[in-house]
Amino acid sequence: MRTVFLLSICSFLLLSCDKSTKYVNVTINDQYTLSLPDDMVSADLSEKASLQYQSPQRELYTLVLDESKETLNGFGLEYDLATYMQVAIHNLDSTSKQKPVEQKIGPYKALHIGLKKKVNNKGRTYDAVYRLTVIETPKYFYQLLTWTMDGWYERNRTDIEHIDGSFKELPASKK
Repeated sequence: MRTVFLLSICSFLLLSCDKSTKYVNVTINDQYTLSLPDDMVSADLSEKASLQYQSPQRELYTLVLDESKETLNGFGLEYDLATYMQVAIHNLDSTSKQKPVEQKIGPYKALHIGLKKKVNNKGRTYDAVYRLTVIETPKYFYQLLTWTMDGWYERNRTDIEHIDGSFKELPASKK
């Protein structure tokens, strides 16, 4: 009896340790793909975002804003990657003193930064941790914004970094 009990406990512990996330590729408007954890579902987070997903169980959210360089130039706005990042940080209403970190996502230059911000939801205030990444491609600027509640950050960190690095612009959007 004791052996069966110990085997049951060991089996439970081994099964509960398998936290490997499965990912699915999501394609948006034949323009880009992003690999998301399979527990994320489509959401309504921002009317400006082309991709909006959430995992309410894990307090994990991600969205993508894409802006055509041609459209920005039409408004008389000429951005480089660093300027676009500063505008994105400002739009998040963050006064972060951190400096964005350069990275490559596929063949494209990108910058990312971690931000903390207070979020109000249903009358309660929460501390949220954001990862903002801006990517410059020949025709677009993309903002990838993934966030979670502060207490969930370490549990979601691997998935946040995976989402960030999985961005791929599709050939159709390069025409």
